[in-house]
Amino acid sequence: MMEKKIENICLVQSKEKPDRNVALFLERAKEKIGKKCAKRSVSQIHPSEGWAEDINEINRQDADLGGADNYLILIENLEKDLSPSTITEFIHQQTSIVSQSYVFASSSKELYARGAIVLNTHKDLQVLCKFFNNPGHIIISSRGRPWVVARNILWRDISAPTGTCMLKSQKKLQNGNAGISHELKLAYSGTEEFKKAKLLRDLHAEFTFHLERLHKRLATEEKKILQPSPASV
Repeated sequence: MMEKKIENICLVQSKEKPDRNVALFLERAKEKIGKKCAKRSVSQIHPSEGWAEDINEINRQDADLGGADNYLILIENLEKDLSPSTITEFIHQQTSIVSQSYVFASSSKELYARGAIVLNTHKDLQVLCKFFNNPGHIIISSRGRPWVVARNILWRDISAPTGTCMLKSQKKLQNGNAGISHELKLAYSGTEEFKKAKLLRDLHAEFTFHLERLHKRLATEEKKILQPSPASV
């Protein structure tokens, strides 16, 4: 996950006017995510170990602060034309969880988009993490693009937006009126779809790791220019 992309976080695909609470929430989220990105390296090699670490960390935070109002998980490698409502409907179909979903803007040069899923309870968080981390399937788009969960960006906040800013699609889910989405599906282990999805997911992980190293190099070179040593002045 690139910090500069999260710093320019915004809602897309939704025709509804953004709720002020949502805007404030996302602003706080990008600040916290940016700080966390600077401290922790991106790793997709052992996702199960990563999720265990993140869940344990959140458990400790909940114990210290008495629980959280919302939990946020970032997703990479989404189709650029994917809508937030499609994500929300798919998650509900597969897990019965009612969530809030967002898709972030991406540049024309990028091949994929990033998004976020906001959950209301720790129980929902655990259920969704178990679903994402199930080795028997991979979430893919109808074109075959696999989701990549940015497990190092698992985030919580004790003052996130309340249910008053829920999207219409999410209210429909609670009322049982949501339609079935065909833009997302599961590729199951042992199938050709799964093999291709795994190869694509590993390729994305390799690209992300390479990109992170480039960012570190850029940061080092910038520091040399902005903060030259006394000997070079």
